Amino acid sequence: MTQTLIMNELWKKFFLRTLLFFAYALVGAWILTLIEAQDDTNATIAKRMLDSLRKKMSFRYNITNKTEFDEFVTEASEAIALMGKKDWSFLNACGFTLAAMTTIGYGDIVPQTNGGKGFVIPFSLIGIPLVMVALKSGGELISLGVRTTYVAFSKRVLGHESCQRLLPRCLAIAFSMVTIFICIMGGVQTYLDEWTFLESVYCWFVTCSTMGFGDYVPLQNYAKTIGNSTGRLVFSGIMLTLPYILGLCLVSSLVNVMVEFSEYELAHAKSQVRRLCGCYQCGSHMHGLDREGSVEHDNNNVDVQLQNFSKKDAA
Repeated sequence: MTQTLIMNELWKKFFLRTLLFFAYALVGAWILTLIEAQDDTNATIAKRMLDSLRKKMSFRYNITNKTEFDEFVTEASEAIALMGKKDWSFLNACGFTLAAMTTIGYGDIVPQTNGGKGFVIPFSLIGIPLVMVALKSGGELISLGVRTTYVAFSKRVLGHESCQRLLPRCLAIAFSMVTIFICIMGGVQTYLDEWTFLESVYCWFVTCSTMGFGDYVPLQNYAKTIGNSTGRLVFSGIMLTLPYILGLCLVSSLVNVMVEFSEYELAHAKSQVRRLCGCYQCGSHMHGLDREGSVEHDNNNVDVQLQNFSKKDAA
């Protein structure tokens, strides 16, 4: 019986949260469509650009054959795309394994051979759980540190004997820490790669949330300036990795506190509802007892009056 109740409760949670998830996704898709939609499709714009380029090539270089023009455009686009791809150096390989194990997956460098693609599958199956466990431990460590620091500050500095509403305050602190970290790294990114501050903050938010769209990769331009010496590669690899790990641990800490806070609030709301229902049932029961007592008291009065009236008649 207890297991059935637990299963029913889990099904209710799953259904409501999944419904909320889809509703939120649909609203977000609608808003992004309003913001990002263009009057023309990308295919139409590309065709217009190619037509303009064909006219220029025909006028300047007398390339009127459509086949020759298509071959030229294909070879030029392939060369430009190849020029933008990263080489498989050790530093770039470290960036790939980090992005794969953390599930960020920028897509700026991917294995090209069958051997590399086959290796990534078992490597990620082992690496992803290892990273998840490590980040979970890091997040719990940060959460415990935040909670301990706040309790000590509240007691020693503010003079509070007990900490009221500890979880909301820890949640606010964890959210502030993540926000400050993303803003700081955004400022660093703006200085190193000469991006706008919004682009840099967007890049680090996408990274720390493990979305990793690939349109912006943190410290990518700075990594190109690093030499090939072993010492510089090791030092730069460590310096480039530490911000990733710290940001992911901070986000893990925030998620831990958010889950704990949501579960606490849900349990508190359920207890309040049960208490109100219990008080209502108790009040209804007491009200029923009062009414029964009142009716019984009235019936007794009627019986006494009838007895007195019959005694008078007998006299």
